[in-house]
Order: sequence, then C-alpha cells, then structure tokens
Amino acid sequence: MGPAPDPSRIPVVRRPIGELNLQAKLNEAGLEPAERPDLIELMDILEDTDPPTPVQGATSVDPMAEAWLRELLQVVVRDHGITGLRTEDIEEIASSKLGGREGTTLEVWLESLFSAGKLVKIHGGDATGWGPSPKWLSGRI
Repeated sequence: MGPAPDPSRIPVVRRPIGELNLQAKLNEAGLEPAERPDLIELMDILEDTDPPTPVQGATSVDPMAEAWLRELLQVVVRDHGITGLRTEDIEEIASSKLGGREGTTLEVWLESLFSAGKLVKIHGGDATGWGPSPKWLSGRI
C-alpha cells in the first residue's frame, strides 16, 4: 500500500485566522474569476458562427433550434467559464435562431429539453437558468 507517511515532509504553514487573501493568491497564480459574458458579444459570436448541423435523433422536436442552443451554450461554458444562462438571456441572444420562441413558449421548450436530460436547470433567486448536460454538449444525446 505504499510507504509509511513521513510527517517531516509536510511543510508547516501558520498564519492568523482570516489572513489568507484568496484573491491575491488567485491573481498570483494567473487565474481570473469567471465574468458573466456580455449579451451583445454573445449575439455577435452567434451571428458569426456557421450554421450547425441539425441534431440527429428521435427525441429532438426542432433539430436546428436545438443545434443553435447547443452552439450558444458551448460558447458560454467553454469560452467564458459560466455554467448556464438565464431564460431571459437565451431569449434575448438567440430567439431568432430558436424558431422565434419567446416567453412561455421558450420556457416550455427548455423544460422539455430538461426532461429529456439535455439541459440542467439552475434555480436562482430571481430567475431560472439553463446549462448543458455534458453528454448533450458533446453530442452524445
């Protein structure tokens, strides 16, 4: 099972409680906190994106709209490090690409994708958000 532990090899770090500055340590490591992407920037990115291949499979109600939603969430997750978007943000950014779905129609469609295991629902204080299921994002669902 390996060698016996050697406590003398563990460095002792002592500091008063509350003195650790996490932000300074993150900056020192070159890590920046994730920032919410600008909606107009996301609109521009989506406009510049080539039309995606429609989603294949019997569970897809609107293959092209689902493909556009996957493209949007892929940009949000992979490029911006955000886990999902609010319903209102999805509507503002990509309503035209999602078959003109707005308001309740969009909410019902997103709920159906959630029920199919393609999206995850993020409950927030003032809004509901939606993030991609990892399998769906990689195209395995």
